[in-house]
Amino acid sequence: MSDSVYTTIATWVMPILSALKPYRDGEDILREVGIDIHCIEDANQRIPVDKMTQLWNLAEEISGDDCIGLEVIKYVSPTSFFMPSPMPIWPVARFVKAWSAWLSFPMW
Repeated sequence: MSDSVYTTIATWVMPILSALKPYRDGEDILREVGIDIHCIEDANQRIPVDKMTQLWNLAEEISGDDCIGLEVIKYVSPTSFFMPSPMPIWPVARFVKAWSAWLSFPMW
């Protein structure tokens, strides 16, 4: 799939595709980033982190939302992860930035 040494659990792709459903077909998205559609429902499969980074970048581009991770989280369930999964650093940084902005918003 890729030359990347670091991988993440394949099932993490499913919540991302669910969030992108209103924008584009999931099979087309996976084809564009080079992820095998047959592996994404199997927690024993791994996907190179560089492919996941490409998927996150494409998710932002397709949705036009630089905080798309906040939409993806709506589709995450306990079954999305069967083991700890390292994520690319940039989605975490964007989440922290969005969370900080939300916390600074006057609530009253």
